[in-house]
Amino acid sequence: MPDLPLPILLLAAHALVIILAALIALFRTASRPPYQRNPDFLTPAETIFFRALEQAVNDDFYIFPKIRLADLLAVSDGSENPSAHFARISQKHIDFTLVDRQSLIPLLAIELDDSSHDRPERQARDAFVDAALQSAGLPILHVPTQQAYDPPNLARSIRALLSSRP
Repeated sequence: MPDLPLPILLLAAHALVIILAALIALFRTASRPPYQRNPDFLTPAETIFFRALEQAVNDDFYIFPKIRLADLLAVSDGSENPSAHFARISQKHIDFTLVDRQSLIPLLAIELDDSSHDRPERQARDAFVDAALQSAGLPILHVPTQQAYDPPNLARSIRALLSSRP
């Protein structure tokens, strides 16, 4: 191998470092999943309701927003075509769920019903969700979207549904 002058060796080494750095940066960028935090986790209407719900339940329950129906329900053992039943609940969520603070058992599903719930396809979805929750013994409270909520009235509605449970 011929002896190269030191400046050429340094230049070659520098070029190699730059190429390696560029390849590493390209690899990291290409392999990084394309996700960011969702700044709109709750809509403004859901946020207003959440604050009223906090007042209505005090510290009696945990409030879990946006829980998948498949996290609340399980397909019964021995069901015919369980994967089809699971598929029907896997892509749906409940707006809010009240959970027992001690046992962490879900006690009440709450749906905030805006004008989209007037559409026929949404009514069919709501009927399915209501029937699925009823079959599992999990009550659901439908609350029409409002500009403001009365926490004591909301608390009465919650107590009424929870006291009627078997």
